[in-house]
Amino acid sequence: MDVLNWVNEIFHNFWDVLISVLPKCPLYYFESIPEVKKYMGYVNWFIPVESMITIATGWLSCILVYYVFQVVLRWIKVIE
Repeated sequence: MDVLNWVNEIFHNFWDVLISVLPKCPLYYFESIPEVKKYMGYVNWFIPVESMITIATGWLSCILVYYVFQVVLRWIKVIE
């Protein structure tokens, strides 16, 4: 049982380090600039840029997860 706790602790430490190294979401920097935020409200009346960015981010995340799972399944030879 101690070995499993030790492996679990190493995994959590590795995950914490990995998350701390990664940058924040790019949308965070996009929304934090006051000039952009001011004019974004006007632009969103005609072109829903903020919604399009949110939808594109979600869509790309789903596609990325699909390809990662496909590579892993091919690696363990579940699919060809």
